[in-house]
Amino acid sequence: MREYWLFDPKDEYFDPALQGLSLRDGLYRPLPAFAENGVRTIRSRVLDLDLCVENEVLRFREQGTGEYLHNNLAEATRALTEANAARLAAETRIAELEAQLRR
Repeated sequence: MREYWLFDPKDEYFDPALQGLSLRDGLYRPLPAFAENGVRTIRSRVLDLDLCVENEVLRFREQGTGEYLHNNLAEATRALTEANAARLAAETRIAELEAQLRR
């Protein structure tokens, strides 16, 4: 199955701004869209992701977890920094507990 996507971030040319089409039997047919908390969403079987438009920004979301993929380097860097801080805090707590057990 092939998919074709149209996205108009300024909502000037397409109505609605996000449209998905899938190729079936030699014809492109519209993919169903749904609104989730006011966010237009279309499910992609090919990508195994949801495509969502929120505040004129196209976002990709994992279907299973509902987690959004990072859109840019700043988001990815922030997430990595937070994960590293959490790991460091957990390692520090483990070291403290191990020290308590040795006493």
